[in-house]
Amino acid sequence: ESHQKMADLPGLAAATPLDLVRAHVKDEYYTARVQEELREALGAVLDPPRLVVWQDELEACAQVLYLGLTSFAGGATPGEEYCDLVPVIGRPRAPTYSPGRVRAWAAVHVIIAYAEAKALVRLRRAARDGSPNARTA
Repeated sequence: ESHQKMADLPGLAAATPLDLVRAHVKDEYYTARVQEELREALGAVLDPPRLVVWQDELEACAQVLYLGLTSFAGGATPGEEYCDLVPVIGRPRAPTYSPGRVRAWAAVHVIIAYAEAKALVRLRRAARDGSPNARTA
């Protein structure tokens, strides 16, 4: 039944939920590998406390590098290739994305993740310090 619901969504007609999860997991794995390599390279230059301070920026850089080498370059990510995922809307098998749209999606994806991480740090700090601006549930 869930596959039938996915088939009703434009752009995901041939993708099963399992395909989407597999693609995401594979992409997250490779992004984490890029992040680990960056952390190791910066660890040779920065001391551990400074490396922790730059954690959010390191994660954003890893995402930019990964998406830059895959989606920005006009190709599919390894997760998309692994599961043979191609976004389609309208005609079957007609790619609906242009390189510009893919680049815009990737940029927004990275920017939102980075902004969310920074906002959470500020909220945690405000809650820890007992700031009147911190909201409690």
